[in-house]
Amino acid sequence: MVVQCLLESLDSKDKLPVRLDLDHVMIGRVAGDLSVPDPRCSPRHAMLYETGGKIYVYDLGSREGTFLNERRLEEAAQVRAGDRIRVAGWIVHVIGLTKEKARSVR
Repeated sequence: MVVQCLLESLDSKDKLPVRLDLDHVMIGRVAGDLSVPDPRCSPRHAMLYETGGKIYVYDLGSREGTFLNERRLEEAAQVRAGDRIRVAGWIVHVIGLTKEKARSVR
C-alpha cells in the first residue's frame, strides 16, 4: 500500500510532499524511513504499518507521544485519508491511500 502525505512543520510552516511506499514505515529523528528533523522527536518515535489492507500507526514509547487527529495514541489506530499524525512539532497529513504494491528499500 502507498500513503501520500504532506509533512508540515508547526514551527516554520514548511510543507514537504512525501510518498510512503513500504510495508511498514519507521518515523524518527535518527533511525527512520521518514526522518523528522526535530529534537523533540525520539530516534524511533512511531511506526506506520499495513495489515489486512488497512494502515495503522502506533507510538514506539516516545517521550512526547504520537497523536492521531490530536488524540494521543495508547495503542495502534487505523489511519485514513484526511487524518493528521502529529510527531513532536511536525504533522503528517495523510492525503490518500492506494493499494499499489509496496516496494522494499532494504
